[in-house]
Amino acid sequence: MNKNLLLLIICMSTLFGGLIHPTDGSKLSYVHVLFEWEEIPGSTGYDFQLSVSNDFSDPLISANTAELYYIEKDAINWESNYYWRVRSENGDWMNPNQFS
Repeated sequence: MNKNLLLLIICMSTLFGGLIHPTDGSKLSYVHVLFEWEEIPGSTGYDFQLSVSNDFSDPLISANTAELYYIEKDAINWESNYYWRVRSENGDWMNPNQFS
């Protein structure tokens, strides 16, 4: 890969933030899940949502945190599909990731 293109991708990720873990399409073998995302410069807090539907019409969890992670210990079940997303407070939602 071109070094300039790689640098551009890294810089854009830093500027706009992104979801880190669990990655999109991943299959987890545990039910206590650590959700991680990148910092959005200037943000003092983040809204986190977890849902079984990709439209988030009825989220299982809606939480606010100042951290770059959220740990869920109770809402995840085996053999289910989930969607998660994050935004800076009052910002736009990042594209959601799906995992099972």
